[in-house]
Amino acid sequence: MWYKKLFACLLLPTAVCSFWAVFSLFPALFSRLGHFLIFLSGFAIFGVIYVFRRRPFWIYVFGHELTHLLAALLSGARIHRLVVSRSGGSVSLSKSNAFVALAPYCLPIYTVLLLIVYAVLHFSRGSVPYPELFLFGFGLTLAFHVFLTSEAILQESQSDLVQAGGVLFSWTVILWTNSLCLVLMLKLLFPAEVSLRRYFLRTWEMTQEVWAGLDRGAAWGLEKISGSLK
Repeated sequence: MWYKKLFACLLLPTAVCSFWAVFSLFPALFSRLGHFLIFLSGFAIFGVIYVFRRRPFWIYVFGHELTHLLAALLSGARIHRLVVSRSGGSVSLSKSNAFVALAPYCLPIYTVLLLIVYAVLHFSRGSVPYPELFLFGFGLTLAFHVFLTSEAILQESQSDLVQAGGVLFSWTVILWTNSLCLVLMLKLLFPAEVSLRRYFLRTWEMTQEVWAGLDRGAAWGLEKISGSLK
């Protein structure tokens, strides 16, 4: 599908810049250093668990297939069968598309479920009990998504990426959507400290710089080629 490859090439600079722009938000979070460190500690602890090979793989498989299922329902597909086991899983659908194929890689499902619980408690009770525990959980579930999703997309036999439109298209969309999900989650957790306007402005500025650099590189290359033909 040539148009998806073209779309990926055009989107790739923005996807990379949107990921890098996330780090520009971190200095503002230092004003709530204690809470931010709790969030980071949850992320780091799962990283240690992952390194020592204590991977709850079946939990990842369940969340992965559940996200496929939810995306399929939103796309109007019928669910024929859902299989989840320690060795892997699958969902049999009446139809599929790129949204269904890539949904588990783009959406940290367990983090989203935890956010829903957090939001319900916040709006129903006016406050959230044990907020530090939720912050730790957000970091832990986000790391769960990042580490296991990274492992999944690096597998040579990952059919979801091929079905969605190829590796370049899939990786670009995954990077871009995960960056957006992370920023929105940080905005919900630290509303006063995280500025979406600053984030999108920084992404735009860096993307412009990348395209300007590519333009200069192309002009230099054409000049060299033209000079060698004379």
